[in-house]
Amino acid sequence: MSGTGMIVPSFSAIVERYLAGQPVGRLATATPQGVPHVAPLCYANDHDLLYINTDMESKKGRNITKNNRVAFIVDEYLSWEKNRGVIILGRAEFKRKGLLFRKGRDLIYAKYPKWKETWPIEENESDVLVIRPTKVIDWGLT
Repeated sequence: MSGTGMIVPSFSAIVERYLAGQPVGRLATATPQGVPHVAPLCYANDHDLLYINTDMESKKGRNITKNNRVAFIVDEYLSWEKNRGVIILGRAEFKRKGLLFRKGRDLIYAKYPKWKETWPIEENESDVLVIRPTKVIDWGLT
């Protein structure tokens, strides 16, 4: 439960495994005027949160600093009869240091081993976007 008295969902075991096994998702943000922006991104997750290494000065970063409500989708179209995925609605915030920054960085490095040498994520220099789900919708995962 969060400090607002609102129950914040965590990922079910099946959703957590699905997210961990997929390489890319798409992040939807919106400007303060409501203009949508969608970008494909690599991400990592644990039981409760999503972590993305993206620049606060990017289009999506600027959108989030003014409107932190986001949607994130990871899905697959396997056939007409079989498709599956997860939509996560939530609130996003940037971290430049601290426990969530380090946890996100470590999870990103574990999921994408070349990331550490190719795009180092340094405290006080890099941004880790942390998404806290407010709603999780999944389909076709069983």
